[in-house]
Amino acid sequence: GTRPEMVELLRRHVAQEKENQRGLGMAQQAIADGNCESAERMLIATRETLSFHDDWARTSGQVEKCRQEAVIRRAGATTPTARAKMGESEKLFEDGKLLLKKRQYKESLPFFQKCLDVDKDNAECHLALGSVHARLREPDKGAAHYREFLRLAPDHERAPEIRRLLEDFEAQKK
Repeated sequence: GTRPEMVELLRRHVAQEKENQRGLGMAQQAIADGNCESAERMLIATRETLSFHDDWARTSGQVEKCRQEAVIRRAGATTPTARAKMGESEKLFEDGKLLLKKRQYKESLPFFQKCLDVDKDNAECHLALGSVHARLREPDKGAAHYREFLRLAPDHERAPEIRRLLEDFEAQKK
């Protein structure tokens, strides 16, 4: 015959949890290999695990650490001075981001500009400045920062959206 509905439901749940366990293992291997993006994708796919929630939370922290280390490597921040400079840049960015979330665009501007003074290759600061200038109705300045953002981070998750914005901006200029 057929299995009772509850048994079938439990069987599917167990199968999903086994898949989640496998995905978490693959995410941890990706972290070990330095592939933070792949690990993050696998972590997203396993976020609803119940049996392996503690493993998921630990792996999530490892992914965040992996991403931070990748940023440090890309920036070439291997000396203590370079790491301190990067930390200052991140602090300025976070302060500006708080103001941006509060829609205090003019007030956030100096933080993002100082962020770039400290680290001219900080793609996130360019992205934020592009957004601030766009909201302050300074589209040319915003577009310049968006272009620099795309140059520095062409594979960023927001890159396709920014490319569309720039294409629309260029089309409107013509």
